[in-house]
Amino acid sequence: CNHAQFREGQEASLPITELLTTGDATESALIKFIQIKYNNIKEIRSKFKRLFENPFDSNTKIHECVHENLETGEYLISMKGAPERIINKCTKIMINNQILNINEQWTLEFEKSYKTLGEMGERVLGLCYRLLTKEEYLKMFPDKFTTQAMDAAACDLCFLGLISLIDPPRPGAPYAIERCKSSGIRVIMITGDHSLTAAAIAKNVGILTLNIKSFKDIKEDMCNYDYFSSQKYSAVITGDDLYNLTARELEYIISNYSEIVFARTSP
Repeated sequence: CNHAQFREGQEASLPITELLTTGDATESALIKFIQIKYNNIKEIRSKFKRLFENPFDSNTKIHECVHENLETGEYLISMKGAPERIINKCTKIMINNQILNINEQWTLEFEKSYKTLGEMGERVLGLCYRLLTKEEYLKMFPDKFTTQAMDAAACDLCFLGLISLIDPPRPGAPYAIERCKSSGIRVIMITGDHSLTAAAIAKNVGILTLNIKSFKDIKEDMCNYDYFSSQKYSAVITGDDLYNLTARELEYIISNYSEIVFARTSP
């Protein structure tokens, strides 16, 4: 699930972090991490023939692929994407190279780790996989690859873990936002990042300076028409929350909360 490549013709003495790549920033960072840890990304890729891919989609928040393991004859479904979407496709989890059933303990550990990384302002991805025998593969994909067949196969997966990346704002962002605010320009942030990551970044650049109210509390304010309470808080609204708002509720939030971040949104 990665198209990034190291460019050819670079000096072998260069540190891996300084090597030039083709591909977007996230995928480039991931292959550098793998190369540093295992030092054989070309060898790993040579063993797996890519058969099918659903590119990252802003609605599903998932990138998924099917590969054939040329050494074992098995087939690998691999996925990366929004951790909350990835974990929902998993019934198992890998802990110290052992595959265990996901239970309440591991769910809580997942949520705790996700929260910690998100609050640091890091972009967090979840990773999972499923191995298929040739018989299982032919049963699931008897004719050709389709999105429907992939959706049916993308269940009962094994959660591998979380990986986080630092995607820092541009150095001049805080100053630009401060200038906008001092000039009477209202700054609203719209991002596909998780609400925790979005809030942390927004705080770092000065978009959010007040305490943040949960969406549940905001809904209560709307029911009570608590205008004065809303003036003391920032609002972080997710795409799912936004989808369920009425036009009147959205108008209330935009009118009464001066600092707003819309997170996990789709175009």
